[in-house]
Amino acid sequence: MQVLDWGLCELQRREGDEKALKQMKELCRLDIYDLKFFLGNLFLHPASFLIVGMWYPKRKLDMLKFTGGLDVS
Repeated sequence: MQVLDWGLCELQRREGDEKALKQMKELCRLDIYDLKFFLGNLFLHPASFLIVGMWYPKRKLDMLKFTGGLDVS
C-alpha cells in the first residue's frame, strides 16, 4: 500500500530514500510505538485506498505489561 505521510515524504525529499526507509522501519516497531494509519482514496479511484497519514504515539510500558506485548487496538 502506498504511504503518502507528509513527514516521511518530506524526509525522503530532503535526506533520501535510505533515511526515509530507516525511519519507516523504526516507526513499525510495535514494541515502542502504537502505530495507527489514516486511510483515504482518490476521487478517480474510489475503490483503491492508500495511507495518507500515520499517528505513532509511544506506547506506555504499563500497557505492554497488561497485554503481554500484544496489540489489542
